[in-house]
Amino acid sequence: MRVPVAAAKKLTSSGRLMVGWVSARVVLLAARPKRCFRCLDTGHVAAKCRHPEDRSRTCFRCGTSGHKAAECEAAPNCFLCEAAGKSERAHVLGASGCVARPSPPGTTAATTRRTPRKAQPKKPKANGGGGAVSAPPAMELDA
Repeated sequence: MRVPVAAAKKLTSSGRLMVGWVSARVVLLAARPKRCFRCLDTGHVAAKCRHPEDRSRTCFRCGTSGHKAAECEAAPNCFLCEAAGKSERAHVLGASGCVARPSPPGTTAATTRRTPRKAQPKKPKANGGGGAVSAPPAMELDA
């Protein structure tokens, strides 16, 4: 579930949450990167995908088309690591050891990565700084 940061800190410090008659264990999950559901690469979403190949029907486990990972009996093979020329590719797509981040064909790594902008000094507001207050960022928890 998604909750504000303050609530997440309180929940993770206690380690348990009562849901009806059940005491559920609360664990803070690591942040997951954005994943494009079209090319299955990380760092962007399908609406902004420039990759020429549509891998949306590809198995996450073995990298072939025609079936889903739940039905797959083949050995794990990360097709993104394979495309990047990595020697370690005997894992499922997106595993913790997966480091493949190939650039779309026809682009270079410099054109696909964003460079951070220099921080600009903040200008004082004309109305005395009385603007809208934004909500705190949310975190995901596994309950």
